[in-house]
Amino acid sequence: MVLCVVVAACGGSRGAGEQLDRADALIDTRPDSALRLLDSLSYNALSDVHRARYGLLYTKAASKNYTPLADNSLISVAVDYYAGRGDSLEIQSLFYQGEAYSYARTSDSALLLLSRAYELAVPAHDYFYAAMSAREMSAVYRRLFMVDEGLNWAKEAKDLFIKAKKPVHAAWMDHLIADALIFSGHFEEAGALLDSISRIDYADNMVFRSRTLRNKIELALQLKSYSKIDSLYAALADAQYQFSAHDRLNQAKASIES
Repeated sequence: MVLCVVVAACGGSRGAGEQLDRADALIDTRPDSALRLLDSLSYNALSDVHRARYGLLYTKAASKNYTPLADNSLISVAVDYYAGRGDSLEIQSLFYQGEAYSYARTSDSALLLLSRAYELAVPAHDYFYAAMSAREMSAVYRRLFMVDEGLNWAKEAKDLFIKAKKPVHAAWMDHLIADALIFSGHFEEAGALLDSISRIDYADNMVFRSRTLRNKIELALQLKSYSKIDSLYAALADAQYQFSAHDRLNQAKASIES
């Protein structure tokens, strides 16, 4: 009987590990499928090592599926379990818990966790998660109206994405950098950056193009270049962007002022 119990436990542990491996393989391309696979597992039946991995994978999949978790208890298990290792699992756990706090607008906790992830990732040459941490810190500082700090972290994130050989991520950082430059009054630098964005390989992507156009509209509004607004919004319509009430208000303002 004892032998049967041991064999069953080992089989169950191996099966859970295989399911977690499959979920891990799906996260980047099919995070919704990864979540369904993870939901099929019984969390209470998992060993400590599998619970930690489950918590990290579930939080990561939810983030990539744009459905962040309101409760960060799962990722907290991973953070506690991987603490002190200094490896990718600890770095990722710290990042995703920091991101969860950022989503919840708990800025102090978010910055603490994200800075710890960044400080571990850089010397470990894990440039991708160093960049991800820098990017999220930039967003937190921007919400706190600490524009210069946000701008510095956005530029750092772009440099790290380039080091990580993630050119698409690096290209998307230009929009956040442009936002910060416009918000801080560096209009000439923002304009030069937005002109350079229009010439890169990803400029024809509809979502990327609409984001660039929205940056240009914001810059035109700040510079009171109202005559440019209509053509920029026409280009946005061509990019199949869904106009908001704020966009309609900008159009009306530009029409009146011009």
